[in-house]
Amino acid sequence: MNCTDQWIEDDFVRGVTSYYVLGKNGVAAGCVAFEKADKTQCDMERLAVLPAYRRSGCGKALARHVMSVATGLGLKCVGIGVIGEDVSLKHWYRKFGFVSQ
Repeated sequence: MNCTDQWIEDDFVRGVTSYYVLGKNGVAAGCVAFEKADKTQCDMERLAVLPAYRRSGCGKALARHVMSVATGLGLKCVGIGVIGEDVSLKHWYRKFGFVSQ
């Protein structure tokens, strides 16, 4: 994953509330960051899964976990950022109900 200790520390300094890590067979297979933007919205950031664990449901589990946390906090919207050219990633997020703005 493209994730370093310094990256995580910097994220917490700028406002990321939580990082969630998904373990598979004793390996940190994926992670995602959660940042509460305001009283109605949060951002799901840095969703990443190791190549060996992609297409095995890890990304889906991490995304659903963030959405569940948001719902539990009474938040109405989960925002994401996607590189404009990554059509397949946009399609993947649309399956969860995300829309382009």
